[in-house]
Amino acid sequence: MSVKLILTLTLAKLQKLIKADEIYKQYDEKLKDARISAQTVIGQSEKEAKEVVAQEIGQARKDAANLIEKTNKELEAQKSLALEKLETQVDELIQLIKEKLLGKEAVL
Repeated sequence: MSVKLILTLTLAKLQKLIKADEIYKQYDEKLKDARISAQTVIGQSEKEAKEVVAQEIGQARKDAANLIEKTNKELEAQKSLALEKLETQVDELIQLIKEKLLGKEAVL
């Protein structure tokens, strides 16, 4: 083989290596861009998920507070009703005791 042929073949191989290196660098750059893009999407998704969770927790707290308030009102109403019934029963018992002790004619 002549030196010229060897140099030509070597130059052709070198050019192919340079081209392959350029392609690899392009691929590597695209891969880096894809990773950055994916991280951005992941970060945004995490942020949105946290916001949704915070909103859901806030709504759950409001719902719980409303339920507690409603329950307290219902309990207060039941308490008032029970006290009224108790007062009526106490008055009736007092009247019965008076009648037993003093007779039916005695009205105080």
